[in-house]
Amino acid sequence: DDTGFSPIILKAQNLATVTVTLRNTGTRPHDFVIGCIPISYPGCPPQQCFSAGANIPSLAPGQSATATFTTPNPEGIYDFRSDVAGDSQLDSDDGGVTGIWGQFVVQ
Repeated sequence: DDTGFSPIILKAQNLATVTVTLRNTGTRPHDFVIGCIPISYPGCPPQQCFSAGANIPSLAPGQSATATFTTPNPEGIYDFRSDVAGDSQLDSDDGGVTGIWGQFVVQ
């Protein structure tokens, strides 16, 4: 809705096939975007992200959409949020998120 996701914690094993449905029960458009986490394995890229197919574009009120994707291999806590203007904000000081957001725990 216009105040947050429900549930705000999603959990899955690494390399699992996951289906997420976003239902916008709010009065404004919202989307679903999963962030990346930093990794420090020698020879690997500096961050790990979900595939672009995990993100759901902006939905108007009353709409729903589903994404099916494979979770990344590195375990960790990935933030997800609605990045539609005014929904959430990334804090540049500590990397935290405020607003409409949650966490995807890959274990």
